[in-house]
Amino acid sequence: MASHDYEEPSPTHNDLHEYLEIVEWGNRTSRTPQISTRMYGNSTSPEKKNKSQKLFLCFMLGCVTSAILIVPLIIVFRQSTTLTEKENDKCMTETPCINNGHCVTYNNTVLCICPAGYIGNQCEIKDLCIISGNCHNGGTCITTRHSSYCICSEGFIGKNCKYRGLQGYQFFVAFNPKYRNITLHMSSEKSGRCDLSLPSVKRYKTVALRGNYTSFDLSKYDNLGIGKISGDAHIRVVCEVFIYLFYFLTDEYGAIWKSFHGIPSKGLSNEYVIPQFKPHQKFDALSVVAFEENTTVTVNFKTARWVLSNITFNESMFDDNKLTFNAAQYEYSYISCEQCHLTGTFVNGTRPFALFFKTYIPVVIPVLPLDDFSKVFIVPQLSSLIKTLGLRIFSKYKTKIEFKDNNNTISTSILDVNNYLTTNHKHTTVVSSQEEIILFMKAYSPHTGTIDSVVPGVNQYLPYYEFVVPRNTNENFATFILPLGEAPGIRLNNRQFELSQFSVVNVHVFDTVYSIFSISIKEGWHIAKHVDYVKFGLLIQGISNNQDKRHSSPYLYFTGRNLTVITNRSN
Repeated sequence: MASHDYEEPSPTHNDLHEYLEIVEWGNRTSRTPQISTRMYGNSTSPEKKNKSQKLFLCFMLGCVTSAILIVPLIIVFRQSTTLTEKENDKCMTETPCINNGHCVTYNNTVLCICPAGYIGNQCEIKDLCIISGNCHNGGTCITTRHSSYCICSEGFIGKNCKYRGLQGYQFFVAFNPKYRNITLHMSSEKSGRCDLSLPSVKRYKTVALRGNYTSFDLSKYDNLGIGKISGDAHIRVVCEVFIYLFYFLTDEYGAIWKSFHGIPSKGLSNEYVIPQFKPHQKFDALSVVAFEENTTVTVNFKTARWVLSNITFNESMFDDNKLTFNAAQYEYSYISCEQCHLTGTFVNGTRPFALFFKTYIPVVIPVLPLDDFSKVFIVPQLSSLIKTLGLRIFSKYKTKIEFKDNNNTISTSILDVNNYLTTNHKHTTVVSSQEEIILFMKAYSPHTGTIDSVVPGVNQYLPYYEFVVPRNTNENFATFILPLGEAPGIRLNNRQFELSQFSVVNVHVFDTVYSIFSISIKEGWHIAKHVDYVKFGLLIQGISNNQDKRHSSPYLYFTGRNLTVITNRSN
């Protein structure tokens, strides 16, 4: 029941029967009707006068174009005191209204006035746009005869558009062309162009996307000027359409050394901390790429003997192990430090920027934003063909860490401020911490050495992923991590699979049980999703260059990440 004050038609003496009034509402949140038409039997009275009465309101599917609801119509029913016995009997005998709908008659026809949250001829359809609240992040809620759903704005996914995935318009990737090749893999639902540019040599190349999956080896594009770069190459990727970007660093044999899911510029941060992989490095380097003008970056070294840099020192300041400088837009600013201990080095800026880390090993590694730290992790088993070295954990704060193995045995460890520890991964299934940490899985091959992969926290899982299995790989598996009983909702390339065909491991995470299982997959682009928008984790793993056992190597990466997850603790 609701009441409104507005002008309504005035019936004549002969029209004193029940009537329907069609009121068009601009949107569900509007409090004022925009169009009012009253129907008395077979006539419409144009006369109006001021009067306030109580109205019965009913949402109905009114203006529909191409199965998309354009504007809701509200049926306002005013009941006179002269309902016939026959009409009353219809509501009493037929009782067509469900979900507490109110039955009325008009012209010997039974109508249902639905309560808020239900629509349809019999109030049989849940209007989830009202029941579940609005769509988030600019999404539009649509109700049809069979369902309600959100049309999400670009970059957001999920039932209510709550999650932001790793799609974007702009990316930065880095590698050393003297030692490694790089293969880019891109996918977009729409056709468009992507410009690849090397700001350092002012060269660019345009790549066409046709609403599908595209991959190419940058080392084959001589006109891009990569061969003229003696050090690291920083490549800017700018697209007209939203894309997913993956890139793999390989050697001359085709063995994969590193696998990365590109982070779009909108997903970058202005806060980073360096989780150095090895305790004693003779040479370390950082590189900064700013996406906006007037970006001031501060590097807080733990210890620093001296700093080499391409930064102009009259625009920078180095004092008491702290370096402050202005990072030019889209230009590569490198900082080389000899006899530095970069573990725990905190880097912050006035605006978001990309940060890369490099050791004496010629691999450039993107540093993950501080927002990527989490508290609870599920650790899946790797393929029997992949040798594991354990887990590496880094924390910015002093914290207690708890490890649970597949026998539910719990052990604990204390991690100090800005420090890391390594533990055996073979039997660990769950890692939890009092403070936010970052967790790495370590694989190994004699050819490539240690291969680190970042494990996402449970709160960073998503209901939808796109991922790629690179060429020249074998024994490829997609490992799913999701709540117990939700596996039937998983679709891989829109196909459902029978869970009984796979080996399933169940792990307990506090009060929730998660199932872990692996599916064999082929090379190429894939889409994995849950039909009920249940969030799950997804690990991709396999063997590269398997034909040449001497120069083969494993690869592994967790695809996707919920970019809306942030840490709340101040620094």
